Amino acid sequence: MRKAFKQNLIEVFGTLYEAHGVIKEFLEKGNLDDAHALLCDCQNTAIDIGNIIIDSEGEGQASVSYLEQYCEEVYQADVELSNGLTGARAKEILDEKLACAENSVKNDIKVRLEVVFMPYKASMWDSLESVWKAADADPDCDAYVVPIPYFDRNSDFSMGTCHYEGNDFPDYVPVTHYAAYDLSLRQPDIIYIHNPYDNLNTVTSVDPGFYSFELKKYTECLVYIPYFATSGWLGEGKGMCPVYNYVDYIVIQSEKYRSFYHSSIPAEKLLPFGSPKYDRVINACKQPRSLPSGWKQKTENKKVFFYNTSIGGLLSNTGVLLRKMQYVFETFAKYPQACIVWRPHPLLESTIDSMRPQYKTFYNALKNFFVSNDIGILDTTPDITNTIALCDAYIGDPGSSVVSLFGVAAKPIFQLDNFITDVPAEDDWRGQLLDTGFRQNADNKWLVTMQNRLFLSENNDYNYKYICQLNQYSNCGYYLCAVNVGQKTYVCPVHARDILMIGKNGVEKRIELENRTEQVCSFVAAHTIGKYIFLIPCHYNAIVRYDTETDEVRYIENYNSIFTAKINGELTTGGSCVHNGKLYLASPVDSGVLVIDPESCMAEIVTVKTNNSKGCYALQSDGEALWFLPMNGKTVVCWNTGSGRVSEFSDMPQEFACHNLEHYYLCEEKPFSTAVFCGDHVYLSPKYANMFVKLNKSTGRTEQWETPFTLPEDFKNGYFRSSETARFADRLSENVYTVFSLFDRKLYKVDLLTNEYEEIPVVFDQDEVRNNEAGFAVFSQWHQYCANESAFYTLPDFIENNVIGRAFDPKEQIRAYDTINASPNGDCGKKVHQYIKDALAGEVE
Repeated sequence: MRKAFKQNLIEVFGTLYEAHGVIKEFLEKGNLDDAHALLCDCQNTAIDIGNIIIDSEGEGQASVSYLEQYCEEVYQADVELSNGLTGARAKEILDEKLACAENSVKNDIKVRLEVVFMPYKASMWDSLESVWKAADADPDCDAYVVPIPYFDRNSDFSMGTCHYEGNDFPDYVPVTHYAAYDLSLRQPDIIYIHNPYDNLNTVTSVDPGFYSFELKKYTECLVYIPYFATSGWLGEGKGMCPVYNYVDYIVIQSEKYRSFYHSSIPAEKLLPFGSPKYDRVINACKQPRSLPSGWKQKTENKKVFFYNTSIGGLLSNTGVLLRKMQYVFETFAKYPQACIVWRPHPLLESTIDSMRPQYKTFYNALKNFFVSNDIGILDTTPDITNTIALCDAYIGDPGSSVVSLFGVAAKPIFQLDNFITDVPAEDDWRGQLLDTGFRQNADNKWLVTMQNRLFLSENNDYNYKYICQLNQYSNCGYYLCAVNVGQKTYVCPVHARDILMIGKNGVEKRIELENRTEQVCSFVAAHTIGKYIFLIPCHYNAIVRYDTETDEVRYIENYNSIFTAKINGELTTGGSCVHNGKLYLASPVDSGVLVIDPESCMAEIVTVKTNNSKGCYALQSDGEALWFLPMNGKTVVCWNTGSGRVSEFSDMPQEFACHNLEHYYLCEEKPFSTAVFCGDHVYLSPKYANMFVKLNKSTGRTEQWETPFTLPEDFKNGYFRSSETARFADRLSENVYTVFSLFDRKLYKVDLLTNEYEEIPVVFDQDEVRNNEAGFAVFSQWHQYCANESAFYTLPDFIENNVIGRAFDPKEQIRAYDTINASPNGDCGKKVHQYIKDALAGEVE
């Protein structure tokens, strides 16, 4: 019997008990006619209950027998009315018989739950399937699969073409058409959905009648299961989605993911049971299905590579992804002994149509090249799981949810760098090694790389030797740079939760910090003042002060809103620096400044009175004044903290312009990266700007500083990609600085007065660097176990099985993925079904 029907019956029993009390009152007052009428009503009601039970459960139910006994007692009570039956005696007899019937209904009639699954994309059915299988196999459940329609979004956000994919589900899934399932009549006990966006998806939208707030009107329990699975990181946009306000439960992959969700979501709403997507892959790999038609000839006796092109990669930089696709296709065309299975994201083409229409022709040409030249298999099957089971390895975007599916399946993952579009030339490995390069306010005798490796130039001559790996992760730039305090050297974190004290042989001590965020980019800068190291946060919720003498760590809280802000949806930290013994942190969106005393940690909020300030990207001190390099616009602000005088410099050279180096468009953001001072002039290095600028502090006149060395107009190739053009690094003497060119990773010493320069050779032992290449390892806490495309480990290397660094170890991969999958045995669906069932029965605390 449906839970709601049973509950309604139990409520009717309550009404009958109330009627018994009224009959007692009628008899005590001698009102026999009213007592007779009410007894007749009780008997009719009991008969109706019995008929409902027979219709639902069939003949021979114990509860019906008890109801018949109750009816007999009602009849006898009616007969005895004229013989002096007391009200108390009548109520006692009727209550006793009714209680027997009620207990039988409660205990003998099993509840049957009606559970409905409402997917919209057939290709995303794997995110619900294992829960459906558990419900479908449960004799106490009726499970329905009701695919719902969805619309493409037009470029103006209006509803476009309507789609219904009910016919695309696997044959073994019985599909009910949404028009034949009336929610208002069926009132299902549980509804499962996998679309978190309701009306806020910019690419597609389910029919508005199936938004979560509409569904919740018709069910006791609405459950959201993510359509994706991740390798350990959840973007801020997924931390709070529209449906979270209306669902009763959200299934998450493991306990680790709790901290990614918005703090307003009650802890009991998050169920850390794994992912049905993982269930499906784990179980499918144990028993792969037969190959789709036409695949056998192309895959037989070949290593099969799954190539994934994701929406994230497309939207991040469409042109870059398409050029990467061209490189991948052309590479595999040279390897007939390998087979590539290209599976574009199901929404990739509709995303191009609605959001990147200018690239449609290029995309179609690539697709036609792939198909017409028979490069491999274009996989458009609705079921990605079978494809994963049939493939031997993954290549593609690192941020895609497909990565983790290969992870739990214990198949090799080779993460591509979309900027790499050719095999490396002889010295291209230097581009990736010097990715982070040389910095101001750092001890550049020590070099910290994106691969979390530490190098030392013992003679401070830029001749580096490998010292150690800084942590267990093979990539992701966990650390920023090295700084000196007294005779000690410390490496400061970006994503890491520790400060490292360094000796000649590597890490001597780790100063652990409180774990206050799971997001990337905890810190963006580090400054030293006397014995203190200050860490400037982005996603971390406090400024950190570390006392190098006492090891005390102090957290300066509640000020992040002064110097951080969301810009284009991304949390951004403004510029910071040390000036006259105090720490200054500027707002990235306005003219606010936070000033901190290093000893007391007392903070003061100051507003610099400017006319054109649009936030600060970089903040620098010339000893007397602070210079604010703009986050947006081209106005450089000078604030003399002693006199309070503010000067603004907006007139830039005629040919001055800015280009966003991540996405290739003209912009007015982040023109400058650093500033240095020589005599009456300020020299500004370009981040997005197309030139160095020389600014006269007295006259305000600006001109292009023509560097005596040649700077490339763009990065050399994908191994040298950079979001910054150049920066000043070390001050070697009063007028002599080093300049680091990020486009070709060259370092120069230049005298700003004479414009004399020399290139400084930055020397590494290539064999030493190669020998310390990670190979297969845990990439980061967000990407788990994999190998990464690099100048040492190329796509052809991976295809040819040329092992660089550590070889692939499936057991090590499974261990890594156990941290992000709570059901490594593939039983998440069973856990979810049982928990929700128990919750509805009131058996969950």
